[in-house]
Amino acid sequence: MKKSEKKARQTNKFPYFFTLSNIISLSRAFMAIPIVRAISQSNTPNAIFWLSMAVISDWLDGFLARKYNDVSDYGKFLDPLADKIVGFAILIILVDKLDFPLWFLYGLAARDFTISILTLYLHNVKNITTSANVPGKIFITVAALSLFLWFNPAWREIATVVVYLATGLMLYSWVIYIYELVTLIKRAPDKSETDS
Repeated sequence: MKKSEKKARQTNKFPYFFTLSNIISLSRAFMAIPIVRAISQSNTPNAIFWLSMAVISDWLDGFLARKYNDVSDYGKFLDPLADKIVGFAILIILVDKLDFPLWFLYGLAARDFTISILTLYLHNVKNITTSANVPGKIFITVAALSLFLWFNPAWREIATVVVYLATGLMLYSWVIYIYELVTLIKRAPDKSETDS
């Protein structure tokens, strides 16, 4: 079995749900509420503050989980779920209020849908729970930067360039995710085989 497969199949030594890293991931999902409210009220400073907190928490939860050795299936599920909730909430309101490119929202939806289908299959059939990869984290950070810049009309041209950069990273991380997930699907035994 390859190293990537062993890593994906590791079981959690600390099954307790309310670890510090999981609480941070969970709190990030709820940050979508003040962010959307601030954007709706054209309160740019508040929107930037809460978006900054969301980005920081996205890196902090994984760092703490690794540092304290409490990486869990809960965390692997919560982390990307929180990213999706915050990301789509912000994008929808930006498309509606600030003319953010709609095609970016469609591309992200297609990417996340295909990745979610494959990860659900891995979990249900292969009993494997995967976590976010580095290209995906970098994409989220650059995409967040494009959102920061988009808030200021004077920076709209620079923001557009960063949006295209984020799009390239989105496509790259999409390909990497699909390759890794399909490889695991092909090589890992079914749950029924491991249980027998």
